[in-house]
Amino acid sequence: MFALFPLMLISRLRSKSTNKSPEELMLGLYPGKLLNGMLKMITKIDVLLIKLGIPLPWGGSLIIVGRKVG
Repeated sequence: MFALFPLMLISRLRSKSTNKSPEELMLGLYPGKLLNGMLKMITKIDVLLIKLGIPLPWGGSLIIVGRKVG
């Protein structure tokens, strides 16, 4: 999610300025086929950079590791 990071950052900053969570801002927002296709193409940039061996210094993915207790 390196290539989409600037858009995600703008979204987070906007949510802070409106005192709404990013999820609240996304309610009722459906990007449509054209915008969704453009976002998919942008995420393919990450795949290309990774295949070329270029390290991506930051991104927007979140990984959670869980362990069952008890």
